[in-house]
Amino acid sequence: KLGLTLGDVVAALRRDEGIIRSQSTLYRYEVGLRQPGLGVIPALARVLDVPVEEISYVADVGDREPAEVPA
Repeated sequence: KLGLTLGDVVAALRRDEGIIRSQSTLYRYEVGLRQPGLGVIPALARVLDVPVEEISYVADVGDREPAEVPA
């Protein structure tokens, strides 16, 4: 999964969940017009029905390491 952008991951997960892309925030994440803050990652994971770790490693945090998830 290395080399994937957040947009790539969001697009694939959105399609897996059957969510139709629109001019929404998900669309902006997919095409790189917007990057979610780390505080948004848990909500994004809930919408896409995946664990936070599934998308947090590609969030634009510089070193591409998994984000620390609060308990």
